[in-house]
Amino acid sequence: MIKFVKLVSGEDVVADLEELPDGKVRLTKPIQLQRRQSGVGMCPLAPTKSTEITIRADHIVFACDPEDQLTNAYCKATGVGLVRPTPQEVAKLQL
Repeated sequence: MIKFVKLVSGEDVVADLEELPDGKVRLTKPIQLQRRQSGVGMCPLAPTKSTEITIRADHIVFACDPEDQLTNAYCKATGVGLVRPTPQEVAKLQL
């Protein structure tokens, strides 16, 4: 499931998170959020060709469901999952 993850190192990450039985967590297509003057940017968590990393679960401060806008931005950036329409977009489509 796509989750917003806060790491003990301070990084904010969005990734497809899977808990593993050995006390580790697999993050697939992890994207780091970076605060900028113009808003929030996204970049790969690690500059490698790997699309998944495994970390110890105790390296995570917390994980939660991201807001729809963040989920949509992640899905567009990674090609993972479905982009959900906003309530405003749904209202425009209703007759």
